[in-house]
Amino acid sequence: MKNNRYKESLETKILPDGSKVFNFSIAVQNKPLDEQDEIMPEHVGKQKKAKGQGKKGTGQAENNKSLNKKNNERNQVLEEYFQQRVSSLNILKMFCREGYFTLEKYSDSREVQLKAECKESASVEDYNKFTKVK
Repeated sequence: MKNNRYKESLETKILPDGSKVFNFSIAVQNKPLDEQDEIMPEHVGKQKKAKGQGKKGTGQAENNKSLNKKNNERNQVLEEYFQQRVSSLNILKMFCREGYFTLEKYSDSREVQLKAECKESASVEDYNKFTKVK
């Protein structure tokens, strides 16, 4: 099921040699509310060193660990949603009837991109379905 929180993009292409490739990506549409408070003012982290302060910077390290954990969790959620969408897209099942090989994949907490090539070459039917007559 499609989620309005994400923007999806699918581009299919039949190359002159008959190979079929596609690019599919999912990106987060809007910044989640819990990320909006994570933007730190400039003065945070620029603490003066004074005598007797000891381990004053440990709070910053804890914040960084917390942010990394949140980013990893977002990465995982986005990756799971991406896998669910790519496996459920009927157009991809029609375009790559025998499956596909991953050529490139990129992932972070805001976007997942996949560039892949179908296992089978384009048929006459594929040219008719998936190419635009100009």
